[in-house]
Amino acid sequence: MTLAPEAPARTAEDSPAAPTRSRRIVWLAVVLVVVLALSLVGWRVAAASATDGVTIGYDTDPVRCDGTEVGARLDPETAITRPVVVLDEGMDCVLRFVVANDGWAELQLAKVSLAGFATDNVYGLSATLLNPGVDGGDDVEGARDFTLPDGSLLLPPGSTSVVEVGIRYAGDAAMSRCSAVGMSIPTVRVTSGWGADATVTMPRWQLVWFQQGSLEDCARND
Repeated sequence: MTLAPEAPARTAEDSPAAPTRSRRIVWLAVVLVVVLALSLVGWRVAAASATDGVTIGYDTDPVRCDGTEVGARLDPETAITRPVVVLDEGMDCVLRFVVANDGWAELQLAKVSLAGFATDNVYGLSATLLNPGVDGGDDVEGARDFTLPDGSLLLPPGSTSVVEVGIRYAGDAAMSRCSAVGMSIPTVRVTSGWGADATVTMPRWQLVWFQQGSLEDCARND
């Protein structure tokens, strides 16, 4: 009598449980990757939105000067009165603007850029950052840029901070008598602890005017 050969013993690899465990591992890996991807997307969205609530605008008392006149000028495009500063040699002015953080994250002011105030500008104007105080500054594409040290001006959620810029006139503007230039001066860069940053510009209709010639004399010429 011939005996049938015995079937080989089933190994652990041949067990039905092994493919099941492998599939579980694969699915767990897939789920982990998806969760990490969604977390990364959420983090990026949160980081990007951290700076969304920042706005800047001039203070209600935007220009204070010694040694010159400060008046008002009607903007023909908006029918809104804007400050006008008479350019007098030796004048000492302070320009005040407000940075508001209506967002949910604490931010800090990283840079203030003053358009038109680069060295040797045609208006004969120079600027310093008074509050927060920053020495020096750099000329960048026609602007004077001031980089602030870390933590020098924090912007908690719901806060507003006043920034003050000192303005002086050297007496050599390349402007004809009674001509005036309207400048939307500051641009700021803010950063967040989430690694996001944003550049915020002053609305173009928010102008400060600088005029060559006294308010009275030039008013008679209008």
